[in-house]
Amino acid sequence: MYCPMQLDCKIMTGQIHNCPNVSECLRNSPLQRRSAMQLYFQNLGVQPEEVETRTPSYSRLCVLAPLTAPGPLSFPYNRDYSTRDRIIFGSPVNWDEQLGGIKHFCDLSIAQLAELIDGEFVNPNSRHNLSPPIATLLEFARNGETRGFEFTFEGYAVHPSREDYRTSIDGIGCEGTCPPSLIAEFRELTRHADELTLQSHHLRAWWD
Repeated sequence: MYCPMQLDCKIMTGQIHNCPNVSECLRNSPLQRRSAMQLYFQNLGVQPEEVETRTPSYSRLCVLAPLTAPGPLSFPYNRDYSTRDRIIFGSPVNWDEQLGGIKHFCDLSIAQLAELIDGEFVNPNSRHNLSPPIATLLEFARNGETRGFEFTFEGYAVHPSREDYRTSIDGIGCEGTCPPSLIAEFRELTRHADELTLQSHHLRAWWD
């Protein structure tokens, strides 16, 4: 896997850490936070003048980061939609009955999303409008799971015959006791959400 901070990792630590995202790079980098962030995005291709001189928030940096696969046609989606639909919905989908050629889902588990990514039914680098990349949402949910919090995802699958066939994630949520520390982390991750619920027993972010 490509580590965005190759220069930093190799020169400053003597090895490549294969960091999947900016938060992991910040944990591995010996540089100060601002310098590490600037190097991270410059290595991704962001021009120096486009990197904010002040230290931006983590979710803002996710928005600035260019996608390695920006659109449906640039990612080799697995066209085995029957398998995709069984993973998501538990049974085959009659696409002739789906208005608009899309079918929404909610309560998609971490395991289901990981299976979709492994099967190339989901592009982990894609994002829905101003949401963080799917890989970032999954990492956040997995980190929460290790602390006893159960996150799920919502989104939609696109008709198999459409040119923009894909599976998109446009929301993330958590049910159960949500301590202030988790709420703060969730707020930071999802600050650009079009709908945001921050309650002690319910978290939800959705991007239009």
